[in-house]
Amino acid sequence: MEPVDWEAEPGFIRAQLPNGDEYCSGIQYDGRILPSFENGCVARLHEIREKFESQEGDVLIYGYMKSGTHWLWEIIRMILEEDSSVSEKGSKMDSFIECISLEDIKAFSKPRILSSHLLPTGLPSELLKNSKVVVPIRHPKDTAVSLFCHLQAEKKGTELRCDWNTFLRDVWFNKDLALYATWTEFTSYVWNMCSVKDNFHPVIYEQLLEEPVEMIRDLAKFLGKDKLSDKLVQDIADATRFGSMKTKKVCSEKPLEKTFYSGYSMFRKGIKGEWRDKFTQEQNVEFDKKMKEISSHDENIHQVMMLYEDN
Repeated sequence: MEPVDWEAEPGFIRAQLPNGDEYCSGIQYDGRILPSFENGCVARLHEIREKFESQEGDVLIYGYMKSGTHWLWEIIRMILEEDSSVSEKGSKMDSFIECISLEDIKAFSKPRILSSHLLPTGLPSELLKNSKVVVPIRHPKDTAVSLFCHLQAEKKGTELRCDWNTFLRDVWFNKDLALYATWTEFTSYVWNMCSVKDNFHPVIYEQLLEEPVEMIRDLAKFLGKDKLSDKLVQDIADATRFGSMKTKKVCSEKPLEKTFYSGYSMFRKGIKGEWRDKFTQEQNVEFDKKMKEISSHDENIHQVMMLYEDN
């Protein structure tokens, strides 16, 4: 396979920190910086946004990066197929709008499962209006840690060039530098949609970890599969525990070796509270201060953070 000439990709950009230092490479689309997707990402996304046609039964997994979209893809596939077998070849990347084409989408069998991290302005309006939209939400501190580790593991493409403190201080809350959007921007939008639109359904990452059977049953009901047997729901919960998933998804993650360092998995740890081992006291105080400020004028973020007031 020929190596990708990233700089020749339309929309390629070297993102710079406020001090002028480069912090990563990326692709500009819809006024935002995306990770370094290849094969004409910008043209593909424009075509999907302009020509996508929704179908009955479409499901969209719509979460911020590192909030459990790969995990949910497997769970949703099992619910819809009424089968607890882990897909050892397929993965969420097969459904990821940023990496596929309109023709790929048209070829999907029904019901189609799609996924994206794009802001709504970068997506077809039909997709958000007519799909059943599943929204994973994860503690912002754990999300930040997981995303930083993910970007560090890329050996080519996005190539993160800053340390953890710089990432947290200069990138995480900065909509001009954060990949796709800031966590607060994205989360405010999707939480509000979950409140006002019946076709949006939140899945809290930590609750899915701690109460998988109850959360899977609730998700199945949203997806129109409320008559799944108790045994199947339990089997899905058992099959999609993080340790099991990491082992069984080895084959489907082989393509990651092109971009990530050997041994990297999208199913990295699957725990809550990892931020406590990564944040310094000073970083934690500053992060809380910024979140409190944002929450004071954004009711959606205030409501989400209430879920984590003891965490």
